[in-house]
Amino acid sequence: MNSIIPFDMAKSLQVKNENDLPPHVTFEQFQKVYNNLSGLDQILWGLLWETGGRITAVLSLRWIDLDVNAKEIKLLVQKKKRHTTIRIPLSNAMLNDLRNYMIYIKPDASDYIFKTDIYKREKSKIGRLTRQGAHDKIRKWGELNLTMRIHPHMMRHGLAIYLLSQGVPIPAISRRLGHSNVFITQKSYLVITPEVDRQLTAHVPMR
Repeated sequence: MNSIIPFDMAKSLQVKNENDLPPHVTFEQFQKVYNNLSGLDQILWGLLWETGGRITAVLSLRWIDLDVNAKEIKLLVQKKKRHTTIRIPLSNAMLNDLRNYMIYIKPDASDYIFKTDIYKREKSKIGRLTRQGAHDKIRKWGELNLTMRIHPHMMRHGLAIYLLSQGVPIPAISRRLGHSNVFITQKSYLVITPEVDRQLTAHVPMR
């Protein structure tokens, strides 16, 4: 017997078109900016994309959150008005960038990765790069490399849309984004793009 999907849940399952996607950074745009950055700026840009984390959570990362042996990093997420942490696997490229930078600066485990004293012009009372400071940086990177205004959350949207286009299951994307359930992910990103339509054609039997 088929179960009945509640009305409010059914609304979140409606398939939208490409124009309904939120403003986002594409994978190609991510790569273009990434290849024009270096050092800690490149690490910040890369972590925003790879973790899909909100800007405050990424800026709040400390070196103790990095588990080199497990190839993971612990990221703070908010679920149903409460905060928790999830462990996010890192690519070998990101892991090597972090490990090399850590060897170079020799930080204490409790230090923020984006510690204030690394950013000489950044005035902060919280010991790390501020949200506004990160917004200013990312806006500048977008204007210089993409001739467009971008903000950190466009990276989070971009990762979700890219992973969906690559056929990654929605539950896996939902976990990476720290959503409390998969329906939030579906409501925001479930679209049929021309690329997805073409991929579907390859799976339709003709004979």
